[in-house]
Amino acid sequence: MMIRGIKRYAGVSLLFLSMALPPEAGAATSDTATIEVTLINNQPTCSLGFNGSNAASLNYDLGVISDGRKTHAPFTVDITCQGNTPVKTALKAKNQNGSLVAGNDIMVLPIDGNAGSSGPLLWLENNGKSVMLTGNDTDAFCIQTGINNSCHLSPVTEVSTSDPRGQISATIRFDVVYPA
Repeated sequence: MMIRGIKRYAGVSLLFLSMALPPEAGAATSDTATIEVTLINNQPTCSLGFNGSNAASLNYDLGVISDGRKTHAPFTVDITCQGNTPVKTALKAKNQNGSLVAGNDIMVLPIDGNAGSSGPLLWLENNGKSVMLTGNDTDAFCIQTGINNSCHLSPVTEVSTSDPRGQISATIRFDVVYPA
């Protein structure tokens, strides 16, 4: 899990106008001064936590996976922000060790550490909708505003009778983002 603070930078332009002065005799001269101003607006840092019957620390145990489709017990990703001002947050998820199938919301699980191309499959659902596993800000989900936000996710697996058998381990990284 990677937790990071995000800083927003806003450029501020200042315009200085000079007052018209009466013309004087002699050569005309002009000077230009450019002043750059950077405004740093520190975004509150929020941390992530995981809760659920199968979630221990930062791991979720799927147990023995059998043939067919199975929706596993849900877990909760809790977003806790510092201070007492509500913050607009969202989550993004990134597949770390399997390959994504078309649509980028389903990962092919590696068997015994070897990447496969067809199955078994794993995806996450939030309110019945698949979560994108690209790690892109544009694929963020669970967008909420508050001091503490929660996102309920259900892992779903699907195993075909023709899928290889062996040890399965999947890693999905979650990051908190601050949408505009």
